[in-house]
Amino acid sequence: MIVNKYSSHLLNAIFSAALFMVGCKTHFETQSTGFTANKEANVERGKMLVMSSCAGCHYDPSTKALTGMQYMETPKIAGKMFSANLTHSKISPFGKYNDAEFAYLLRTGIARDGHFIPYMLRPNMSDEDISAILAFLRSDDPVVQANDHVAGKTHLNLIGKMGKPFLGKPLPYQAHIASPDKNDAVAYGRYLVDNIGCYHCHSAGRKLDEMHPGKTKGYMAGGRKFKMPNQTVKGANITMDKATGIGNFSKEDFRNAVLHAKDKDGSKLAPPMEAFPMTDKEADAIFAYIQTLPAKKHDVK
Repeated sequence: MIVNKYSSHLLNAIFSAALFMVGCKTHFETQSTGFTANKEANVERGKMLVMSSCAGCHYDPSTKALTGMQYMETPKIAGKMFSANLTHSKISPFGKYNDAEFAYLLRTGIARDGHFIPYMLRPNMSDEDISAILAFLRSDDPVVQANDHVAGKTHLNLIGKMGKPFLGKPLPYQAHIASPDKNDAVAYGRYLVDNIGCYHCHSAGRKLDEMHPGKTKGYMAGGRKFKMPNQTVKGANITMDKATGIGNFSKEDFRNAVLHAKDKDGSKLAPPMEAFPMTDKEADAIFAYIQTLPAKKHDVK
């Protein structure tokens, strides 16, 4: 058999990829003890956190429930990915998690079966807020009531599986994280930006520093691209630069953007920016924190 130089390159690439995948760890130690949720946690607080953060991937408007959605950011060449059903349905993986396993998943990215899930990392979330999220997901709210809808089946081909290690790695587990002082607007705003995930969309790209969000490239200066059904949009610069950011926004303008998805001129902001179910105090805290950040000149078209 004659192997031309192109076939040889292809074989070398496949062999290298196989060696790379063998060398990549795909199963990690889990933890099923060490965290017990507060049984009197604030369900409404949990709903705010879930609908402001988790819902972006798990809430399907057609079912009006957390039944999962296709993850549109996955390149077609890599396959398809779907988020999990988080309702009380028997097909939902959530019901299998105890308190400690769920806290471990959020803070490290390691699921109860030992696999790494790089999309739901909240390593700095307080015990109080994890308890609140658990209380909401176990509540009788309509969006979590049993719904057997299946969004789709995740299937990653060889290219997709090869790319998973580049999406990140498990984070160290932090136990007993205290809640921020909600009367310290700047500190509380920093906490919300971190744990709601504002910087996920409003930084430069997909590579995030979840442990130290402020070190993320292009932190809050925008530029990340999002694939929407009919268009591609970019996260806006929300630093206080007057020319390219939100330096001309008042506190009220910022509230309208966060709570009603309205721009300064009253127009509707483009998806994936939606109205967040926050309070005025929470929106004001985020604005107070953003005002402490360096204004970055970055014109996002």
